[in-house]
Amino acid sequence: MRAGVRIPSLPALSILATLAGFLLLQIVSLISTRGVFEYPLDDVYIHLSMAEQIAKGGYGINTGEYASAASSPLYPYLLTPFAGTEAQRFLPLLWNTFALILAAWIWGRTLELSGHALDDRPSWPGLVLAALGLLAVNAPSLAFMGMEHTLHLAASLAILMGLVRFVTEGQIGPALVVGVFLSPALRLEGLAFALSAAGVVFFLGHRRAGILLGFLALIPAVVFSAYLVSIGLSPVSNSIEAKLGLQIQTDADAVTRVLAWIRINLAEVPGQILLALSVLAFIVAPLVGRGERYGAGLRLIAYALALSGLAQLAGGRVGWPFRYEVYILATLALGIAAIIGLSETRAFPRILAGAALALLLVASGGFYGDQAARNGRWAPLAIHLQQAQMARFAQDYVGGPVAVNDIGRVSWGNPDYVLDLFGLASDEALEMGFSGTDPRWAGTLASGAGVRFAMIYDKWFGDVVGEDWVRLGKLELMNRRGILGDWEVSFYATEPVLVPELTAALHAFVPTLPDGVVFHFEGEA
Repeated sequence: MRAGVRIPSLPALSILATLAGFLLLQIVSLISTRGVFEYPLDDVYIHLSMAEQIAKGGYGINTGEYASAASSPLYPYLLTPFAGTEAQRFLPLLWNTFALILAAWIWGRTLELSGHALDDRPSWPGLVLAALGLLAVNAPSLAFMGMEHTLHLAASLAILMGLVRFVTEGQIGPALVVGVFLSPALRLEGLAFALSAAGVVFFLGHRRAGILLGFLALIPAVVFSAYLVSIGLSPVSNSIEAKLGLQIQTDADAVTRVLAWIRINLAEVPGQILLALSVLAFIVAPLVGRGERYGAGLRLIAYALALSGLAQLAGGRVGWPFRYEVYILATLALGIAAIIGLSETRAFPRILAGAALALLLVASGGFYGDQAARNGRWAPLAIHLQQAQMARFAQDYVGGPVAVNDIGRVSWGNPDYVLDLFGLASDEALEMGFSGTDPRWAGTLASGAGVRFAMIYDKWFGDVVGEDWVRLGKLELMNRRGILGDWEVSFYATEPVLVPELTAALHAFVPTLPDGVVFHFEGEA
């Protein structure tokens, strides 16, 4: 590096680069929606809707009806301020911006602690990792989605930073303690790395501290399940059960289910990268010499990372829309970089490991970069053109109970009952949908809930609607891009007597639709 050239610190560089990517996504999104702020996922509004009910003393999306529609134990509670107002809608944006900055700072600081900055001058590998590392593992897009995953990423990286400090300094700091608690509190799959971190502490001779950290990691999961049971729900949230049941046969034995889950995850490019990083962590571990200062600790960290990556493949989700796996991809990549930086083994093995890590990060960046380019432009627009318009029709033009299969945008701020046919917020829908005992179960549930109209994807639920339902038409996106279950939503009256009233409401509603979405009345050419 030339004398006189001011090099930013690694945390500062990481924050600047990551925020630049995040800001670019927001700008592209606002241009696409012509200035309308929107999230790229309907799921954000599920958490906002649940937060509304939590603020009222409930738990679910409907007043007086308990339901576990969110898989994050903690995140809905973070969204309770300003419940019932438009200001609440921006809380996911604020939390994700904060979490992205925190994750970027931890990323850069961990690089410094692991030898990628000597004498206050970052190395070139350290600079590249700080500037591009979180971009390569999709962190800006993660924050863009508005979910709890960015906070989970920050908590997981905090665990890793805490382990690095523990191995190099011999002290258990606040980053490790807080990370071990918050990681599973934000996402239950965070248990794997949190418990692995406790194991590292235990096997390095701090047995009491390791056991206490293990108990601390288990508290959020135990409390969450106990709370669900106390309000009459399953100890596993409906969100997890519904999404799991869509992809694998839930009545199969445990081994078959795990193998099926691994096969599904490895069909995705991020799953393949995750497996490669986990294998690389296993390979790196024995390269750390036994006579090294930090040898035992670095080997244990490597094994903890590798096992946590495999646990995600075996029991967590990977893939659409590429948010579930980012925390462990980032933690593995940073952990391997930290081990390479701190290891005192021969240069050649470290260079080979660094080259393998670099290739995997390039592959990751190429894949996620393509996804970000598409989703940044089209996903928020798709939510605005479909889910937001459905919410407008339900709340401003009709009112009363409604049945849908995507509940977030329609239920948030809606004082009327929302029947969730997908099953995230309805135990009955979840059970009837998978049991197959009632061929018209959607109609049965709608009748019992007093539902007057429905807005559903026909390809999901068109064959289980009530016999008396009358299709009024379809809301269709002209540009079929984004993160949606389908591009067409069918509108139904649940009884023939309601057709004139709902048709009149549609005739008032359709002229207000924005460009890019059209409504085809039933029977139109």
